[in-house]
Amino acid sequence: NKALRKILQVNHIAKAHPSFSADAVCQFTDLCLRKGAHRLDDEELDSTLLSISHLLNHIEDKDVFMKLYGKMLCRRMILSTTVSTDVEMAMISRMKTVCGFEYTRKLQQLFGDLTVSSDLTSQFKTYSTDKGKPTAVDLSICVVSAGAWPLPAPKDGMTYPEEILSIMQDFQEFYQLRYSGRRLQWDSRHSRADVRILPFTRKYEINVHMAPLAVLMHFNTQGEISWGELKTKTGLEAKELDRALKPLCACKLLLMNNTSDGDTTKGVISLNSDFNSKRLKFKVSMAAGEDGTSSRDHQTNAMIEEDRKLYIQAIIVRVMKSRIRLSHQLLVQEVIEHSRSRFSPNITLIKKCVEILHERDPHENNHYIYIS
Repeated sequence: NKALRKILQVNHIAKAHPSFSADAVCQFTDLCLRKGAHRLDDEELDSTLLSISHLLNHIEDKDVFMKLYGKMLCRRMILSTTVSTDVEMAMISRMKTVCGFEYTRKLQQLFGDLTVSSDLTSQFKTYSTDKGKPTAVDLSICVVSAGAWPLPAPKDGMTYPEEILSIMQDFQEFYQLRYSGRRLQWDSRHSRADVRILPFTRKYEINVHMAPLAVLMHFNTQGEISWGELKTKTGLEAKELDRALKPLCACKLLLMNNTSDGDTTKGVISLNSDFNSKRLKFKVSMAAGEDGTSSRDHQTNAMIEEDRKLYIQAIIVRVMKSRIRLSHQLLVQEVIEHSRSRFSPNITLIKKCVEILHERDPHENNHYIYIS
């Protein structure tokens, strides 16, 4: 056990990136649980996941794994890329002894939201048909509880395509009839769409995120459009518009013209009339950014750091409440001991948390007294 822990925590990569092992194990777990060409058979998958659950016992930064695993699980569930609900539930059960009952209980609750969402989608389609306005597209809407899902807060300033917006408005009306006291917030970052492209010699079907879709829909009526006009019409921020355009231009579906010195803001985007691809169906993926889709972004790191501060403060209060009076050195030792099952806190972070909670008393030299 000590040798395995040393291999995971004491190596040249871990020294440069302290949470590397937790991050790497989480990404490997995500790879095993996602659909794809790498799919293992049932026996191999079960054996691999069992090994991962044993490996978790030897990872110090379990809180990093827990945060990233919850985030990746949400992504698999929303995009329907999980290999099996039963396999996901089995993995969560195996994590119970390492990550705690409360954490795994919250993950299990996510599957309840998906069941409700599936029922809501079916009811909405029936509702639309009864109104004489059947949905023009085959859709799947995922309604999740804001506090339960470990997702960043939505920041949707995008102007949705008219074809999508009309469905959103109808669903909003339907949802308010079912749940009058609730408020829906739309989040396009985890949305994808299958789109048929017809104006070429061959008919193509592509799978895209919502932002590139918003860009493409404007070429139904225009052959070319300036970057500035496209930004105004889509409502996307400059950085997000460039991220949406990049994969569309990379696959040659769109062409960027009249750019000088790499300045895309002065460019004119046009549909490539000579577009040709060997594949009739393909995926156009946006590069990972700070939108909650990458494994470790600044927002996730900040959330992990904030969670650690709150966790340490809770331990300090709990220890001081039971001991009443304690020296600084002993308090630090107690905090390290109590945190070991979740992560290894550094002394600087512990000192910061102590300073937040205590008031200095000139008569107490390097000791803390709990005041209820």
